[in-house]
Amino acid sequence: MPDDFDYSLPRKAGIRRTVEQPIITMLMIVLSVLITAAFLTSSDMKGTAWYAIGNGGVATIFQVWEGKYWALITCTFVHANFVHIFFNMYWMWHLGRAIETAINPLAYIGFIVASAAVGSGVEIFVSGQTGIGMSGVV
Repeated sequence: MPDDFDYSLPRKAGIRRTVEQPIITMLMIVLSVLITAAFLTSSDMKGTAWYAIGNGGVATIFQVWEGKYWALITCTFVHANFVHIFFNMYWMWHLGRAIETAINPLAYIGFIVASAAVGSGVEIFVSGQTGIGMSGVV
């Protein structure tokens, strides 16, 4: 019978994964800060590893069309200035922690990658550039 549930017993909560430390969110923040620092400080250091770290994720629309598709995702780690990265990382910390504790880690990584690709794709459609920053993800 479909209505044979005993409502007098306490309801069992579903199994929920708890994360003590939002590792993926923290990794995204650390990568963003590191890559942005390299981007903002390496303009006169062409040919160095620091320049490669800071500018590896930046691509023109023509480079994306020619096959540098990873720039649709890596451009999210580069930010234009301190205020830009501060607000993006503020929201990444608050929203990322909430999502990371609620869903499977692989689903969370997939969500981040998909959000970055879709955000960059929309930015290309609207402005003709991949854009920079984590705004499309958060």
